[in-house]
Amino acid sequence: MQLATVVLYASGYRAAKGGHHWTTISVIPDLLGEEFQEAARYFDSCRIKRHGVDYDRAGTVGEREVAELLREAAWFKEKVLSWLKAQHKELYPQ
Repeated sequence: MQLATVVLYASGYRAAKGGHHWTTISVIPDLLGEEFQEAARYFDSCRIKRHGVDYDRAGTVGEREVAELLREAAWFKEKVLSWLKAQHKELYPQ
């Protein structure tokens, strides 16, 4: 979520309060390119699952799912940092 927010803010946008998690994730392909469509779908499914765990039921996320999310987040971080360096060098961490 934080990485997607970086992309959103660097692109000059802010998500409104209501539904900001969904909005932030859903615009990933619009801002980074259509090749990120599958990543956006994956992160949205994680968002939905997190909502369920937070508000409805505990114990529905297994270790394998956590490991997968960590791998996807590491991949996404690498892509976001590359994009940031190429598109917004002034915002790239030195």
